Amino acid sequence: MFRTYIRLPHFLGYVATLVISILILWMIVFPIGFPNVFSSTKSTLPQPLRHTKFNIHPSVKQIAFLKTNSIFEGFNNVTGTANGELIVPNILHYVRIRRKSFSFIEAVCILSAFKNHKPDMIMFHTDMTEFTGPYWEKIKNTPGFSYKINKIKVPRHIFGKQISRQYFLLHATEFMKIKTLMDFGGIVLDSDIYVVKSLKGFRKYEMAIGWENGACISTRVLIAHKEARFLKLWLQSFRQYYPSKWYYNAGCKPTWEILTARPELVHRVRILFGLRSLARYLYRKWNWSGWKKLYTIPVLVRHSSLRPVRFKWLPKFDEKTIKYYPLAFGVMVRDVYTFT
Repeated sequence: MFRTYIRLPHFLGYVATLVISILILWMIVFPIGFPNVFSSTKSTLPQPLRHTKFNIHPSVKQIAFLKTNSIFEGFNNVTGTANGELIVPNILHYVRIRRKSFSFIEAVCILSAFKNHKPDMIMFHTDMTEFTGPYWEKIKNTPGFSYKINKIKVPRHIFGKQISRQYFLLHATEFMKIKTLMDFGGIVLDSDIYVVKSLKGFRKYEMAIGWENGACISTRVLIAHKEARFLKLWLQSFRQYYPSKWYYNAGCKPTWEILTARPELVHRVRILFGLRSLARYLYRKWNWSGWKKLYTIPVLVRHSSLRPVRFKWLPKFDEKTIKYYPLAFGVMVRDVYTFT
């Protein structure tokens, strides 16, 4: 009897450890089964990601001060045009290289831009002669959908240097985004950007861009007049092209070399174009309506941030699975997508 009495606390400790381990495992595998009942259901927006400060090498600082001979010299990108005049054309641009068809998510995002922003025209800049597939049919047959396919020649070199094989699609696409805005002006969107509401208010600026505190600029949403000063300097920064670096030329290099020295060249949007850290809100948080406060949201279904174990339970989204998906992303899709 004495021996059993001595061992009983140890036994209870083992049981408690086992129960806690099972609960933690359950929350990892089935996270939506445990809504956060202790937090408020009010709409909340996550704060920008924090990054370390960057050191700019003195030899590259001068690019920010190259003369652009632009009509926007002295323009105020904090307030925009004095009378609120819209100076950026109401055209949406999608750059699609080596992509002939569309996914369900891409169809949802393009239709969100069409329905919530209401552009005058949507242009697809592509090396394909035509698009195919059921979701392209869904997009183009949407009543009132006006589009144009602009056939482009995909660059193999950037200022004489061969584009990386490893990152070819990314680097070629990012380079063509700049060229597209310099040719037409307007709004360039990635195909996985969900547009929540009209971007009209940003068309009064020379250029508007997503740029979190302490981070590199984002190229997911770009709004610019074709004569924008930053576009010209951004293009010139590619003369020092680094094929082996994933996002350096498109995002970090122009941030460090140009915008840290001359932030007045753009209208800085810190949060309202959406953040990379939104994934946990879209796919894990119950009753989150904070998405309605944003203008655009990167849905990140293809992004590496969704690869860890905690997101492996995500279903493959399509017209069937999304109908009953209970979290924020399901609500967003059903708000813009018409089911047959």
